[in-house]
Amino acid sequence: MHFHPPLTLSEYIQEIGRAGRDDKPAEALMLVSEPTGLLDDGDRQRVGFFLQQQQKLQRQALALLPQLPRQGNFAEVSKLHPDAAIALGLLHRSGALVWHTPFAYEIYQLPNQQQLKQQSGDQLAIAKMQAFINTRGDRWKFLLNTFGFEE
Repeated sequence: MHFHPPLTLSEYIQEIGRAGRDDKPAEALMLVSEPTGLLDDGDRQRVGFFLQQQQKLQRQALALLPQLPRQGNFAEVSKLHPDAAIALGLLHRSGALVWHTPFAYEIYQLPNQQQLKQQSGDQLAIAKMQAFINTRGDRWKFLLNTFGFEE
């Protein structure tokens, strides 16, 4: 049972997947405040809080990008720059970074800040969760389509 909805569909899938791990039937119930927020604004405030935190982390990571070596070892770079994981993740998501091994990376080009912001999937992932919550159609079909599967 979810008293508050997870922020993203990926988190939701992970959480409901735990219910059936014992190979027994399971049902998932998610409680959500009504959409206007008049009765309980908590869900909307929670989403806003997490978006602000993600934007803060993104700003910190963007400021760090010019300081990162073009090639490096994750462990070594993380010692010098504790926020390197977020910055490297942004670069990887934008296609500007390739991992040669789980530890060694190479940055091909530094995208500008606008490119990285546009490619951030955080807001899109949150919007997908909100669409899932508010859908009146087949939720299973919604999940399958979202994750690239056909019914």
